[in-house]
Amino acid sequence: MNQTIPIKKILRRASLPGGFRFWTTLLTLIFIGKSISSNFYNLQDFSISKYEFISLTFAFFLTCISILFNAFAWRSLLFWLGYNLEKVELINLYFTTNLLKYIPGGIWHLVQRFRTLRKYISQSKAITAVIIEPLLMVVAALLFIPFGGWQFGFACFCFLPALIFIPRFCEPILMILQASKAKQFMKSLPTVNSPILREKIISINKPYPLKPLLVEMLFVLFRFSGFWFCMKAFLINDLLSFGQWLACFAFAWTIGLIIPGAPGGLGVFESAVLLRIGNSVPEASLLAGLLCYRLVVTLADLAMLVPTFAKQK
Repeated sequence: MNQTIPIKKILRRASLPGGFRFWTTLLTLIFIGKSISSNFYNLQDFSISKYEFISLTFAFFLTCISILFNAFAWRSLLFWLGYNLEKVELINLYFTTNLLKYIPGGIWHLVQRFRTLRKYISQSKAITAVIIEPLLMVVAALLFIPFGGWQFGFACFCFLPALIFIPRFCEPILMILQASKAKQFMKSLPTVNSPILREKIISINKPYPLKPLLVEMLFVLFRFSGFWFCMKAFLINDLLSFGQWLACFAFAWTIGLIIPGAPGGLGVFESAVLLRIGNSVPEASLLAGLLCYRLVVTLADLAMLVPTFAKQK
């Protein structure tokens, strides 16, 4: 008698040992390591002069401002959803949890936000509150890709994700993401109960979230400005047009956000930039700019904690 094998078992058997995240991280880090190794002697020749230091300082402050815009965009999005969160200091919550994205697993910043928000709203709403932000970030970033030109028609498709926030599309997508994240959260937090998987997403019958999207676009623009000043520090900013740099950054940043890899998108973002424009600019200078940008972003994440801790004292 023939027995059917469940699809889940087939997928489990076909899955890579260690998981997709592990192999993505490993391959991207190998790629970055190989690029650094082949340009090692050229990288040694770089030094930080007064000009480079000023450019990197601008990059740092612009990146700090971008984090502030990201926090305000998240708060604006939760107000758009109609959640009663006046008692929660959402900006401080965003800053204090932002560094947790660097912890292996890549979900701990979301877990901590969920843990805090569920004290004030239902578990279902709390999960929606943390999973809807990455959707807004992706939509905002993709809208900048057309600034790089036609790109064989790819630019046209970058407007399609903006349809996600139309109610008829938003609710089904949120239901899928809710089920996925709920299972992850149940593994991390024993107090998350399984009935959450059956809870209905709040009905979204609101105008398009234009204000949160515009604020999120400001986040992407300031984030890119920090990246651009890192490229300027190594004198390669003029080798591509401003629009090409913006499109490259938006594409690579989106890839780093949606593809599971090292925490904070480490390796995935850098690999995407190298693959996209590595043949158009000197690779050693591009690598130096990317390494500095990664340092700038990490320092900015740390710096944004200072006002929060100062306020608590």
